Amino acid sequence: MAETDEKTPLLRSGRSAKGDNPVHVMVPQPVETLGSLGSDETRVALPESRPNENSFPNGRIERNISVEKIYPISLSWKNVSVSVKIPAKKKWCSRTTQKATEKSILKNVSGLVNPGTLVAIMGASGAGKSTLLNVLTSRNTKNYVFNGDIRVNGWHIGSSIKGISAYVQQDDLFITTLTVREQLQFRALLRMDKKLDKASRLARVEDVIVEMGLTKCANNRIGDAGGGKKGISGGERKRLSFASEALTNPPIFFCDEPTSGLDSFMAQNIITTLQ
Repeated sequence: MAETDEKTPLLRSGRSAKGDNPVHVMVPQPVETLGSLGSDETRVALPESRPNENSFPNGRIERNISVEKIYPISLSWKNVSVSVKIPAKKKWCSRTTQKATEKSILKNVSGLVNPGTLVAIMGASGAGKSTLLNVLTSRNTKNYVFNGDIRVNGWHIGSSIKGISAYVQQDDLFITTLTVREQLQFRALLRMDKKLDKASRLARVEDVIVEMGLTKCANNRIGDAGGGKKGISGGERKRLSFASEALTNPPIFFCDEPTSGLDSFMAQNIITTLQ
């Protein structure tokens, strides 16, 4: 085992006290007693000083800061539980009102994602996969009641995770009258680092178009099949969703149903690009 010092954060992995389920906990040293965690240790590079509200402009991690160049990003979550409130309903045939209740969606979910790895969350339909992603990304959580420990490189950053991550959701939101290239150019001008000149942003757009296999439809209007406007196919829309988020090259990439609607070749292409 490598020598360690008090300043070096460690990634400890082991099993729970009952010995049945794996437990992964990432905390900076010195650590408190967290139960039976085993002895395997993996060194994780973190900054020597603790991040604080002055570490980032306005106390937030902004998207245009190249966080990935500062240190690798690790994400951990422990004992995350989520429930949703069901409002009270008054029965039409009675004067009594049904009491408000809470429905449990997730209970004590834990996990760890190391830098440079690709992790798949698997489960049956309705198991709560999308709910877990919403909580981890701090998005779409208005109706949730949740608790647990979510950390980035061992630190709590709350909703600031939005500034260092991208989230490709199942439903896309495009300007249907634009072409694929125009949509990406619009996103690049809005979201990419302001220090980059326009030529660099447009060059990045062309690179992403090639990476995501959108060259053939780059000049086609996006359209809206549901609204009667012909446009690109469902698979091309999915790839455009990935391309829109990949423009900024975020350190953490969350994807909800990333390969649905794609053929095997494009599904493999998406996974390879993510890797």
